[in-house]
Amino acid sequence: MSDKDSEQSNSEPSNPEELKDLSKNAHRRVKLYSCGDDKTWTDCGTGLVTCQYFENLGGVGIEVREENDDEVLMIQTKICPETVYNVQQETLIVWTESEKVELALSFQEKEGCNDVWMKISNVQGLQGKHHSYAIGSEDIDMEVQDANQSVGAPATVAGAAEQFEEIPPMPIVPLELPPCELSKLDEIAEVFSSCMQALMQRERLALGVEQNDYIRKLCDLFRMCEDLDDVEGLHRLFDIFKMLFLLNSAALYDVLFSDDVILSAVGALEYDPSKINPVQHRDYLKSTATFRKVVPISKPEVVAKIHQTYKYQYVHDAVLPTPTVFEENVLSSLGALIFFNKAEIATQLQEDEDFMRDLFDRLNDQTTPMDKAKDLLLLLKDLCSYSQALKIPERIAFLKTVCSRGLVSSLGYYLRHSHNAEIELICLDIVSQIVEFNATVIRDVVVGDPTIDEDDIFFNVIISKMVEQKESGGVSQPKVVSVFKLMLGNAIQYLGLLRTLIDTDNMVTTTDRTEKGLVLSFFYKHCMHRLVSPLLVVTKSEAPTQDDYGHSVLLGYVLELLIHCVEKHTFHIKNYVISHNLLRRALVLLQSRHSHLCLSALRFCRRIVGLKDEFYNRYIVQSNLLDPVIAAFLKNGSRYNLVNSAIIELFEFMTTENVITLISHVVKRHMDSLRSVSYVNTFNRLHLRYEQEQDRQMGRAGEMNAFARESVPNPVSRTIRRRRDPREVDLEEEAYFFNEDDEDDAVESVATVSQIGPQLPPAKLYRKFAGKFSAASGGGGGSAGDGGGGGAGESKSQGRMIPRMKKRASMKIKSSMPARSERPSSPPLVVKPIKRSSIKFKPIVGLVDYPDEDSDSDEEGSSRPQDSPSKKAKLDV
Repeated sequence: MSDKDSEQSNSEPSNPEELKDLSKNAHRRVKLYSCGDDKTWTDCGTGLVTCQYFENLGGVGIEVREENDDEVLMIQTKICPETVYNVQQETLIVWTESEKVELALSFQEKEGCNDVWMKISNVQGLQGKHHSYAIGSEDIDMEVQDANQSVGAPATVAGAAEQFEEIPPMPIVPLELPPCELSKLDEIAEVFSSCMQALMQRERLALGVEQNDYIRKLCDLFRMCEDLDDVEGLHRLFDIFKMLFLLNSAALYDVLFSDDVILSAVGALEYDPSKINPVQHRDYLKSTATFRKVVPISKPEVVAKIHQTYKYQYVHDAVLPTPTVFEENVLSSLGALIFFNKAEIATQLQEDEDFMRDLFDRLNDQTTPMDKAKDLLLLLKDLCSYSQALKIPERIAFLKTVCSRGLVSSLGYYLRHSHNAEIELICLDIVSQIVEFNATVIRDVVVGDPTIDEDDIFFNVIISKMVEQKESGGVSQPKVVSVFKLMLGNAIQYLGLLRTLIDTDNMVTTTDRTEKGLVLSFFYKHCMHRLVSPLLVVTKSEAPTQDDYGHSVLLGYVLELLIHCVEKHTFHIKNYVISHNLLRRALVLLQSRHSHLCLSALRFCRRIVGLKDEFYNRYIVQSNLLDPVIAAFLKNGSRYNLVNSAIIELFEFMTTENVITLISHVVKRHMDSLRSVSYVNTFNRLHLRYEQEQDRQMGRAGEMNAFARESVPNPVSRTIRRRRDPREVDLEEEAYFFNEDDEDDAVESVATVSQIGPQLPPAKLYRKFAGKFSAASGGGGGSAGDGGGGGAGESKSQGRMIPRMKKRASMKIKSSMPARSERPSSPPLVVKPIKRSSIKFKPIVGLVDYPDEDSDSDEEGSSRPQDSPSKKAKLDV
């Protein structure tokens, strides 16, 4: 064969081997569904199914692996004798995997479903007759060994797998039923009851009923018994038809729900022996439950599916008795039929463009009568309910489609302008279904339309159902609605909706969009003032202006929303509470006569304190917001009630968490009035915590002062940032020099180094006073009247040497002064204070280090006693 022919043969899609593989895979291609506690079917993906012997399972089982990756195992389960498998709609196999999990395989082709079903029936048929494989075991039960020998089963695993593939299908033999006669009703009921316990007997019974057209014969018997008023026979037929539904067979459901059988089957279930008067199910289906085409549906198959689903749902919910805990999965096949029908109806209607356009055109038309609008809303409610059967991506797409067509604005319009309680409840159900699944869909619509009027914002519509504006005397005043009956009951539903819509936990954050910031900014700008308006109106004075029960309930709802905002919206609600003084307004409600409202106000305060935010704490202290709490506590006295416990818990939290700002405020302002409270130790512990904090602060202040004294910087170094010369004189040496003078000389002014130091640089300060001492001493030891030439020269030389000589300079000056007895008396001079404005500071330049005299100054400095730098220097002039 040439290369060209080879390439052509490889590229041919009609290769017999390839076609064989494709056909085999098509037979094995399935979709896996699972159903858990929530009774919702979930699509687990598409894969290829295999039914064969598995060594790890120790028997024959069902395995599904991903279609594109054989290594990914989706499910592997063993076929057990007690497991109930059912075939539905010719391409669906449903079974119960465990007590709370149901599985379903939806085949692409009918042939693949039949192949797997025959293998399941074959295995369960062998096990039902006590035949089973014990492969790889040396000790084989005699009964099992005989069965294996009868079919020639090998003793190896590989041989067992091959033998399983070669086992011919064993058809289920239908059960032989008694003749369908009135005289045989007891026998028929006994046969049905005996077959309900075993799986194979149930299968045989269902097959026998299906093949002999037994259901229609039983319907004829029912009509005969009803005509003859045979009560006992009707009770027997009730048991028989009940067991027919509990057989959980899709083939029997097709017959039972057919048009010529359904009324008779439901009629037989009316005669429950445990009830005195029969329930009129047939009258409801024939007269009460009527199908009205609110919007034309162009597809007849969709209409037929709607009728069928309604019958399924009614029989499942109303006609059949409620299953017990042990019978939860008895009607799994009927539940699966309802689920898949709803998913198909929702998908077909969503794809019908004419239907969707006609529905929302009528719904958005404000001229539509309310009775017509009610039918449209009911249709929309059923459509949203059916969408719950869709997969999550498909359901999100469905909700976005209906919201983009104006669903939110239409619901807001009917909530505002319709005074019909039924329409309001229908709108509430629709909104609840959407919000509970994905609140982002509604938030996007509300925030994404900035041109809408503030009254038409959906958030404000929900708030307005609790708060309305009524005109009184020509002046519009916001007033809380005194709701009774229905409105009071719906208020809690509106509260739940608004909580979910503004809850930041279910808001989406992506790389290009932050929903939290957009929604909260919009809400606090356009909606928050409407929410708090009833609180602000009622608390305008020191006591609530309106204190009836209706107002107290709705104010409690408002406070619950504010508490939710404090928990979730840290930044926005903090600014709003402080700027509008909401906490003070809420604490006014402590004077209400309704305890539940007082507790709501205390919860609001407690939640704010529980954040331990210093901004909130300073706001509470500056506004004295704990005063009404203390007043309510003292007014309550020693009565043991919820208000007393809530207030004590508030102060207990402050003490335990050491909220020192609030503790100090309470102790300083209210401790005198709280000392008499002795039945709890809370306030004593609070005062002890305050004292401990004071002691700790005083100890810290002492440590800081000691540290400051030890680390006082040199004023010279603060003049110019430079490196200090080691020969430079400091303040301690200046103080030591001036304190060596005689302490008994009377002077009129005493100046400390700390007072003089900041005014003159140390070098100039020394020259000034050294010159006066030299003039007074007569220049090197003479009297005061001697010439001052030598003294001037000495002071000048000493002024140059003081940065280097330290103690030596002071010793020279002392030696040049006469003794106390030899000094002439001179009138004391007054030292005039130096004005700061007259001093001109010049930068001090560091001197050059001359190391020739360092050793002498160091030796003399080491022998000098250390005097306190704070010692005052008395100056004799």
